Amino acid sequence: MSQMDCLRYLQEQKKQYPEKWHRVKDVQEGLQQKGLSNGVLKGVANDLFQLMRCGDVEWRGVGAWNHYKEFRAKRC
Repeated sequence: MSQMDCLRYLQEQKKQYPEKWHRVKDVQEGLQQKGLSNGVLKGVANDLFQLMRCGDVEWRGVGAWNHYKEFRAKRC
């Protein structure tokens, strides 16, 4: 269920901010504000990587030394 929560959150953010990219921490904080439990929040990184692997979200790598990935919902 957590993958769907992450995907829904990114889709909602895409409607409000079409060009904004989100880090894993941003998604965790957004889901926490929506009132989801720690069981969901601990697996957010894995859920986002699974969505990325399946092609359900766009992603990009940022930085060479301090590398992290950013995600956003695909264009509708």
